[in-house]
Amino acid sequence: MAEKGITLIEILVALLVISVGLLGVSGMLAFTVKSSHSSYLRSQATMLAYELTDAMRAAPGDAKDGLFNDDCNDNGVACSFRHEWDNWVKNRLGSGATGTISWTGDRLTVQMTWNDYRGAVVNAQGDEGVGNNSDSQTFQFETEI
Repeated sequence: MAEKGITLIEILVALLVISVGLLGVSGMLAFTVKSSHSSYLRSQATMLAYELTDAMRAAPGDAKDGLFNDDCNDNGVACSFRHEWDNWVKNRLGSGATGTISWTGDRLTVQMTWNDYRGAVVNAQGDEGVGNNSDSQTFQFETEI
């Protein structure tokens, strides 16, 4: 006599296969969210670097006089913009974020560092890479003024 229909064992095996597939999809989704946030922070750092360099290009005399430098203490527009820019860095990249500039002749380097703990790269055991401090991210931008 031939049996018709699905047995309970077949249903359980199908559920097992589907649950393993969904577990894999959820793992990929978690990785995508982490990568997406890291990409967002790097984009913010890029825009902040461009904002500062554009302001410096708009006032090249002030830039060369050091009024946009890290230690500016002037009451002028350039130094006020720099202090506001420092606040933007902290607001957009996190409270521990820093932004610095350095000069080599006419060459300007803008460097920003922030904590990206959500985007930390881990191995299969859940440990961060050996000798790699992946929480700290740095963006460096060089241009001429």
